[in-house]
Amino acid sequence: MSKIAEQMTGKKIDPWIGVDLDGTLAQQPEDKNYVPDHIGKPVKVMLDRVKEWVKDGKKVKIFTARADDEVAVNAIKKWLKKQDPELADLEVTNLKDCGMTELWDDRAIAVEKNTGKVAESIVDILLEAGAWTEYWMNPDLALIKAIPGHVPYAITHVLEPDEWHYGVEGRPEGVYAAMRRRGWVRVLVQSGHIVVDPTHCSRNQMQELEMEATDRRSLLIDDKTGETIFNPSTDS
Repeated sequence: MSKIAEQMTGKKIDPWIGVDLDGTLAQQPEDKNYVPDHIGKPVKVMLDRVKEWVKDGKKVKIFTARADDEVAVNAIKKWLKKQDPELADLEVTNLKDCGMTELWDDRAIAVEKNTGKVAESIVDILLEAGAWTEYWMNPDLALIKAIPGHVPYAITHVLEPDEWHYGVEGRPEGVYAAMRRRGWVRVLVQSGHIVVDPTHCSRNQMQELEMEATDRRSLLIDDKTGETIFNPSTDS
């Protein structure tokens, strides 16, 4: 979007990521009314994500309705500095411009570009799937989603013919290894739990899964050992 805007305006536009505060970056108790200078405890998974973005040189803004309240803005600045001094200078705004490339918000509903169709998130696909369903997790976090039909999808839409082969019994072989080499991760849903092999996940993929587990209060389970990798009740 920022490149298109630059072409239209002739001005340099810096891309930035918008992050909501209440309910996204900071916990928001359901039973408390809005208090300008009170901010909840940090949501660790989201805070770590923002820290990583800043560390990587990405521009992040706190995108919140509180931005029109000076008392609230000052409180947000102090809260950010307390979490990490590197976050103290993040801009607090409620204005969207052409530079915003992403918006992370607990109330947002993703809509497919130019279609009006609601885009299914990984949460909806995984946790509404049923007792045992297998998916692929896309390595591109800008397009991250779980895609059903694991092996057929992989050999039809992702892999080249020379990356896998049919075995003696006529079954595709080498698919999982080839998908792992490409950065894709197999994700399972077993009785409402998210099951994955953490050794095949990138840091960002694991953060994404922890975020989804937190949203739905679901355990994240190690596919190989059966042990709990992440419990939102104790790790959030």
